[in-house]
Amino acid sequence: DFYDGPAVRRIASRIVAVVDREGPISMSLAARRVTSFWGFGRVGTRALTRVRGNVPRNKVEIRSTPSGDFLWPSDLDPAEYSGFRVPGTDDAGARDAADLPVEEVANALLHVLASQVAGPIDELTREAARLFGFARMGRVVEERMNLGVDLLVQSGRATRTGEQLAVVDG
Repeated sequence: DFYDGPAVRRIASRIVAVVDREGPISMSLAARRVTSFWGFGRVGTRALTRVRGNVPRNKVEIRSTPSGDFLWPSDLDPAEYSGFRVPGTDDAGARDAADLPVEEVANALLHVLASQVAGPIDELTREAARLFGFARMGRVVEERMNLGVDLLVQSGRATRTGEQLAVVDG
């Protein structure tokens, strides 16, 4: 009954529950979480469109970025967001690199950097990637980590000199 009219409220309710528990979360991962309640094994374009169309805008904000669309709790300002989530012991919390909000990657990089004050970007990004459960730095993982470095520098929380990153005293 996912595509029936009466399911709209249940879809919206599931979206809020997922975003409250895991937000910020990529639109595609949120759609996978929501549709799994209806027994979907994978999310096609039609199901993704159905989820996107039922996001309750008073509780969840869709933020479109160059790296994808992400759902944020409406009361959480990305500029003030300081957390990051690592996968648990089971695989339920594991995410693809493309599902990581850049803000979360920047926060993980800052966490790694804080214990070292400064260091080579490639080492810092590898360590941050490990926090998210990635054993290897594939192209997508590396791109996401580099976007996190860029955001960290743009936000003024770190400085970049060549291939070195340093925390900004604050």
